[in-house]
Amino acid sequence: MFRVKITTEVLREWFEPQALTPALIRQVRDTGPGAVIVADVAEQRYRALDPASLDPGDRSQLIVYTHDDTERVLATAAIRTLRADHHVWRTAADLATHQVCSHMPTWMAALCVTPTVLSMRLAMHREGFVPFHRPQMDHLGTVIDTYTVADDNRVLATTALPAFTTGQVTCEATVLDRRRAPLALANGPVCHTHGAEEGAAGLRALVTDILNDL
Repeated sequence: MFRVKITTEVLREWFEPQALTPALIRQVRDTGPGAVIVADVAEQRYRALDPASLDPGDRSQLIVYTHDDTERVLATAAIRTLRADHHVWRTAADLATHQVCSHMPTWMAALCVTPTVLSMRLAMHREGFVPFHRPQMDHLGTVIDTYTVADDNRVLATTALPAFTTGQVTCEATVLDRRRAPLALANGPVCHTHGAEEGAAGLRALVTDILNDL
């Protein structure tokens, strides 16, 4: 069986020639919060996925664009084109493609995260959280995932975990309003075999309480 070692250079070779299309941007926009565009490493193409078909544990599906990204890129495209027709979608797709290509150097880090990070993503998914931004990695090697709740996206929730540290680690969680002002903080131990389910359930309860008070 022929195997290819995945490197940043290989990912560039596969994905830089490709473009995000107006149809992909439109599909994510129309689906709503939780819809994403992924770079599918197995299929070597960009795909739009709705929340139900997204597998947070599949590292070959790298989230490169989200519903929130499409909202912002469409607003920028409308200002640039001054026209509310297909030219907006074409311009939005071009802007999105440029942004996605600029983030390609970070894709390898997303591919190499630990099973603990994957366990937390799966637990958050089961509690009804959907992606709000693409995963980010800071200079300390912390992977930050940002979520919202699909049926009520008034607040955001982030989880921060070491991207490469194995064994038990501390998950730092923050609930924020849409202006990114913190509303609540939480933390707790987690590893790939335990802690993620309890942490995600606790975060969902915290978010629900905050939403009820808004």
